[in-house]
Amino acid sequence: MNKPIFPLAFILPAFCVSIVLAQEVVQQMPTFNGDLGKYEQSHISYPKEALAKGVQGTVYVTFLVEKDGRVSNVKLLRGVEHSLDSAAIALVTGMPLWTPGSQGGKPVRVQFNLPVNFKLPDGQQQNMASPTGMNQNGDTDKILTIARQMPKFNGNLNQWVVDHLNYPPTNAQGTVFLSFVVEKDGSISNIKVIRSVERSLDSAAEACVRSMPRWIPGKQDGKTVRVQYNLPINFQMPEIAPASVNPTTPPRVK
Repeated sequence: MNKPIFPLAFILPAFCVSIVLAQEVVQQMPTFNGDLGKYEQSHISYPKEALAKGVQGTVYVTFLVEKDGRVSNVKLLRGVEHSLDSAAIALVTGMPLWTPGSQGGKPVRVQFNLPVNFKLPDGQQQNMASPTGMNQNGDTDKILTIARQMPKFNGNLNQWVVDHLNYPPTNAQGTVFLSFVVEKDGSISNIKVIRSVERSLDSAAEACVRSMPRWIPGKQDGKTVRVQYNLPINFQMPEIAPASVNPTTPPRVK
């Protein structure tokens, strides 16, 4: 008698970045040990060259948080002006150890993007720079793609998806990429398919995300903010199970 075949549904471990095998999306993102905003304000000053030119703007820096929390591979992602770019890179390069990201309970290398905003001082506000995703009016209703503290799922995201994702009756398989917003109260909204596989799989992935419990919301400058989050969910049909496999055995997660 043939044993039933269980389809697999799981979250991809991560996005791979070129050959360094660093990850951009993991169960537990890296976190700075302490108040990142205060650290920046005490370790960076507005470059005199930029002040003289009247230049301001947001510098985007990308880097790796290693398994031991070290910061490495610091690079300019989007620059504004040479002196501002250099100041932002120097700030990140000199950072102390972070709490590393983890996947499946193990520390992993994670790529992290950080915006550092330089705004020309008015009045007594001088020598201040801080990462921001808000507009100049401090509008925290804006949806950020990067925040100082990214949203986090309460628990093991991978296992939750395995337990709650229903594989529809189809032979289709592949990875559905979803985008959604984690609101200030941790609820999920604006769920969209950004890369489709097949309608039934897309719908199953959307339904899974829609049913998620509240997340820990993201924060910017100590305030909760709305953050866009991207999540890949992989549907994979298994190979034919051997006769010795217990039909009650739950699907494996890769």
